[in-house]
Amino acid sequence: MASRTSLRMRLALGLALLACIGVTMQFAVFGRIAERMRDDVAKRNQGLAHALAGEVSNAIAQPTFALSALSVQLEEGLEGQDLVDTLESIRHFTKVVELVQVLGVDGLVRAVAPANSDQLGLDLSNQPFFRMARERRGQVFSESFVSAQTSVATATISEGYSQGVAVMQLRVEEISRMAMVLPPEGGGFVAVVDNKGVVIGHSDPATALRRESLLNLEAVRKGLSGEEGSFQGVYDSIPGIASVSPVTETGWLVLVFEPAANAYASVRNLYSYTLGGVAVVALCSVLAMLAFQAQLLRPLGDLTAQTRAVSRGRYDLDIKPAFREFEPLAESFLTMADALKAREQALDQSRRRLSSVVEAMPSFLAATDGEGCVELWNVEAEKLTGVKAQEALGRPLEEAVAPLVMVLPALEQSAILGLPVKWEKLTLDFGFGRRIVDVLVYPLRHGRAGEEGAEGGAVLRIDDVTDRIRMEEVMVHTEKMMTVGGLAAGMAHEINNPLGGIIMSAQNMARRLSPDLPANQRAAEAAGIDLKAMSVYLEARGIFEQVEAIRELGARAGKIVSNMLGFSRRSHSGYIPVKIDELVDRALELAANDYELKKRLDFKTVAVERVYDPDLAEIPVNRSQIEQVLLNLFKNAAQAMSETAATRTPKLLITTRCEGDDAVLEVRDNGPGIPEEVRERIFEPFFTTKEVGQGTGLGLSVSYYIVTTMHKGSIRVDSTPGEGAVFTVMLPLRRHPVQDGSHHICPGSSPEQAS
Repeated sequence: MASRTSLRMRLALGLALLACIGVTMQFAVFGRIAERMRDDVAKRNQGLAHALAGEVSNAIAQPTFALSALSVQLEEGLEGQDLVDTLESIRHFTKVVELVQVLGVDGLVRAVAPANSDQLGLDLSNQPFFRMARERRGQVFSESFVSAQTSVATATISEGYSQGVAVMQLRVEEISRMAMVLPPEGGGFVAVVDNKGVVIGHSDPATALRRESLLNLEAVRKGLSGEEGSFQGVYDSIPGIASVSPVTETGWLVLVFEPAANAYASVRNLYSYTLGGVAVVALCSVLAMLAFQAQLLRPLGDLTAQTRAVSRGRYDLDIKPAFREFEPLAESFLTMADALKAREQALDQSRRRLSSVVEAMPSFLAATDGEGCVELWNVEAEKLTGVKAQEALGRPLEEAVAPLVMVLPALEQSAILGLPVKWEKLTLDFGFGRRIVDVLVYPLRHGRAGEEGAEGGAVLRIDDVTDRIRMEEVMVHTEKMMTVGGLAAGMAHEINNPLGGIIMSAQNMARRLSPDLPANQRAAEAAGIDLKAMSVYLEARGIFEQVEAIRELGARAGKIVSNMLGFSRRSHSGYIPVKIDELVDRALELAANDYELKKRLDFKTVAVERVYDPDLAEIPVNRSQIEQVLLNLFKNAAQAMSETAATRTPKLLITTRCEGDDAVLEVRDNGPGIPEEVRERIFEPFFTTKEVGQGTGLGLSVSYYIVTTMHKGSIRVDSTPGEGAVFTVMLPLRRHPVQDGSHHICPGSSPEQAS
């Protein structure tokens, strides 16, 4: 540290020079302060303009990014309903976008959002934004104009692609709202102008509607030419400071104008105060000579203020005492500040590291103090309970999350004994369904037990094992079903052999009792029997009918076995054209013989109505997979109707029809219906409303996967509680039209609709 003069010499020189330089310093300080105040006004307004330019640029960034993404999707062939949905989503999620259009190379509107049939086919080839987008690469920002479609002031962003131009019309009133966020004080204004100097946003919305040109301001002309800063200017005969800042990539400009009378009012006031100060200095110079000794306390005050700043956490201080007598004290404080800074940084790093570890844990973690109030609440705790950290911290655990009341005894036991307590497979309901969890409580102590100031508490860890338990149940159930399926297949094969013998024997009996066969006549003559008389007797006693009944019942049993074997063998079949009616009939036969269904509702008692479209073409599907989907729908419908079977006859309506390029199958039941909260989650894996052990929650989720992913179709459910539910399955009439050349058209639809 450099050597400084002594306090005694500094005091003597100050007392001698104070009276002489007082007046000079007043005017020097005034000039310096006045200059800095003018600079501060210019910097403030320039910062305001720059901030608003950034705000406008951020607002434009989302639609420009969306427009670029739309152009890429259009290049990749986006069209039809997907194009309309994309345009609607862009307009919905970008608040500054008024209108989104897609134009062809001829300038005609191909698609528009919001949907407006009057705009489709509109010729916009003469619009500047269309021509510029076709001539240039990248995005083009137009000057503002009054839209013929919306009749309001707007500006466009357009970007060309190989087949046309994508266009967005912006809401310039949104720009005015941004300008109103940061209005300058004292009667000035904030405006946003386009690349022609026309106002498209103003802190006074009424002024923005007039679309006034501000090219008469030198600051606007310089800003549009590429300069940025604050300039003197005159607006509406009022001189002032005009600060401009460009809006990145748009060619627009943000202008902040403040009248000079308001901007420099503080400078004029300072001038008046300075003149008064000169008079006061002149009159009080003698008193100042006597009071100068009090300046000795100022260095101590500065040193005290700096040390207080250290106590408040400011460690980047450069303490330079006014006198060398204070240098050792200043050095001691600087050393202490460096040590405190290093310790605080290490502590903060440890805290952030610990916080990161806690937040990264895939388990519910919460910590309570000795009073049972929550001290820690990680992200997984928020996900599992639905309670935000700010809502839980500082509150008793039972108030923060009511379902955790049952673990409070474990917390107290762990705190008293100092040992961890664990519960496995505990069922808790956090308000959105029952979850199976493992709970582990660790004792927590701050300091050693028995010491003064030691505090107790506990750490609560909860692992959600619901999905794991359900998966284990599914695996056990799957293994069981595989074993049962193997036994059933073996039994079916074994049944087929005697069943075939029964059917063949019944046929042979009918043949050998017939009087028309020569062999029967010869055997009857050899035995001395009148074959025709015996035939009359057998007919009268119904023997022929009983033999025919044996054959028919055997054939029915054979068909049931054949259906079961066919259902199990076709699990790896490919996509082949089939009639959807045949799949429905076969699935109904399987459902009619399902043992699990018979325990709740015999499917044969259900009144099934079939309404098939005779003109519906064959569809390429995986037979086994679609039969599985249909069987799941029929079984779910039968199980639902079993709840209302006591009050009304179970009815099932199955309808097929053609819509465009899709075959539509509807399965409608008259059961109790599906509540809205269940309908929203009905296709989720493992979601079930059945009791534990009665369902896995996979039937409809697997059906959804088969229809949407494997067959590129769709499935939905509509329901009116108390009146029943209807499942609608839509399957495409063709899979790969480029490869197989197939082209199915529904009756009554035009070739253009089919293509």
